[in-house]
Amino acid sequence: WFQQMKNQYWDRRKDGFKIFCGIAALNGLVFFCWRLPRLNHLMSRYFISRVDTGSIRIMPMILSNFSHYSITHLGMNMIVLYSFCDLAVHLFGRENFLALYLSSGIISSFTSCLHKVIINSAVPSLGAVSNLFLMDFSFVISFITFKLSNRVVQYWAYWVQLVLNDLIFN
Repeated sequence: WFQQMKNQYWDRRKDGFKIFCGIAALNGLVFFCWRLPRLNHLMSRYFISRVDTGSIRIMPMILSNFSHYSITHLGMNMIVLYSFCDLAVHLFGRENFLALYLSSGIISSFTSCLHKVIINSAVPSLGAVSNLFLMDFSFVISFITFKLSNRVVQYWAYWVQLVLNDLIFN
């Protein structure tokens, strides 16, 4: 029965939808874990990006992108991700999309930490809004490159995309 349902529903879905489901499930699991009092110490240590610890750690910079403060925060981020996930996976490919997702998260967390050091703030951060913004920006630049025939726009978009790819993937 399960195999038949899997064949009818899951196997016919596009890669973008499958990746979205995986990311959404992971975000939902982390959101649920925040609601368990026994896990608060673990969640605070690994799922919040902060600068008040004396050193910036990479794991919370990645994992904080899967943490959300409220169900509204989680829902809005998942709606935004769903809105462009399928087409972005088609344009970038599965592996590059996931690399872009994680790299955007690290870049946005690092930028947040840098900002907090500059303004001398110890307020921790979580969420994937900046991550999604960077992904949207990369997606728009790639979409412009693929869809518009104006050579000037293509030339500009190509160089911006090269710079973004260099920053994100290297």
